[in-house]
Amino acid sequence: GPVQKKIKGYTRNSVDHGFGNTKREYSRSEIWCIDQFAKVIERNLWSKIDPYCPITFHDKLCPKPSDSVIERVGRLKGTRAKENKAGKKLSEEIEK
Repeated sequence: GPVQKKIKGYTRNSVDHGFGNTKREYSRSEIWCIDQFAKVIERNLWSKIDPYCPITFHDKLCPKPSDSVIERVGRLKGTRAKENKAGKKLSEEIEK
């Protein structure tokens, strides 16, 4: 058969349609509990997959975190991003 090559960010299956958009929205969202995660997923569904299994939300079980917690998490994410970039640059230099 023909040689198949993987293309970054491209999926061939119709089942995988929209996963990239959902992943992007998930990474840009502030998620503190399962209900918020479910809202992100539901916002990005291109079709209702299973109408017999609706997602229910319980806002009382999912309080918004304090500003200090948000600030600390934001700082951690920024630190990790810098570490990842430095690690990638180092691994690229080692490979050369």
